[in-house]
Amino acid sequence: MLFLQKTVEFNPDNKDLLYNLGNVYFDHQDPWAAISCYEKLDDSDAELKTMSEKLFRQ
Repeated sequence: MLFLQKTVEFNPDNKDLLYNLGNVYFDHQDPWAAISCYEKLDDSDAELKTMSEKLFRQ
């Protein structure tokens, strides 16, 4: 997780990295950190937003 966090720090506009980091936080039972990552996905990332919303419905 640390490697992914650092990668996002250096590439904060990379939506795939944000989405993946959100998933890691979610898997580690840290939903608030996951939400923080997912919220950074803008409307142009509709597919990623939809997938992240599905995670929270489970």
